[in-house]
Amino acid sequence: MVYLLPLFTVLIWGGNSIINKLAAETIEPSAMSFYRWFTAMLLLTPFCLPTVLRQWPTIKPYLTKLAFLAMLGMVLNQSLGYYAGLTTTASNMSLITSLVPLLSVFISVPLLRKRISALSIVGGIRFVAPIHVGNLVEVSAKVIYTGTSSMHIAIDVQASDPKELKNQLTTHCIVIMVAVDEQGKPTPIPEWVPQTAEDIALRQSAIRLMNMRKEIGEEMEAHVKYLK
Repeated sequence: MVYLLPLFTVLIWGGNSIINKLAAETIEPSAMSFYRWFTAMLLLTPFCLPTVLRQWPTIKPYLTKLAFLAMLGMVLNQSLGYYAGLTTTASNMSLITSLVPLLSVFISVPLLRKRISALSIVGGIRFVAPIHVGNLVEVSAKVIYTGTSSMHIAIDVQASDPKELKNQLTTHCIVIMVAVDEQGKPTPIPEWVPQTAEDIALRQSAIRLMNMRKEIGEEMEAHVKYLK
């Protein structure tokens, strides 16, 4: 039974996107968000209030941060989800939501001065199709962008049944690697110059992703600096 709990969590979040879509044209997104959290407050307050009062001296110094967290993680996040139901599909909403762990890793770099570990990068890989036991797996990689000391590498993973030998794409991701010298410090690398139309398109895609991560980091830092 314990192993079913993670499955229930996924089903609840998946169902949440479907309900958002179904209710989007029936109930105003702002009203839906208000009624949701107002109802939650009425139901949970009798159970949570005694504990909050006992631990008030501990909670009080963090009220500003907790309020900011509630505004982003609860109110704004869910309200935007309800508004998204007016313009896109439940599948798109779920796919975008699944990027939250990966975006958290990248945003933590400028805000928390965290280094991205190899395990964090691997954990951010999303599979579009399963790899079954016994499948033949083919991994291909190519450089799509180089910076002063960094290389952006596009990786495709394909799998096939040995009886059919028909490859199916299971995942595509971009991994960023940094060249270092013997002291572990970044060292310059030769510039990679795209030769084909596909190479040029991939390079432009890598640049757009870099700019997007930079903009997200700057926006989050502008909000969070007031809480420090």
